[in-house]
Amino acid sequence: MEKIVSEVREIISSICEIDQEDIGLDVNLIEELEIDSIDFMDVTYEIDQKYGIKLPVEGWMEKVNNQEAKISDYFIMSKLCKSIEVLISEK
Repeated sequence: MEKIVSEVREIISSICEIDQEDIGLDVNLIEELEIDSIDFMDVTYEIDQKYGIKLPVEGWMEKVNNQEAKISDYFIMSKLCKSIEVLISEK
């Protein structure tokens, strides 16, 4: 998973203009780094393209909006990378 973390960190840093050192495993990408929805969609697109997957961000946000989940369930760096790892293994 280290490679995924490194690559995702690089994508986020490039698109959102955030120092890679600020993107720790426990950071909440939405609440702490304040990545807005448009930038996050760009991040998601790049991740999907890089790994040939489809992150279910719309479904995640629907669960958050319906109070079935918290933002931290999906948008903590380590959890996002774990989801990516699972999706890669399933394809």
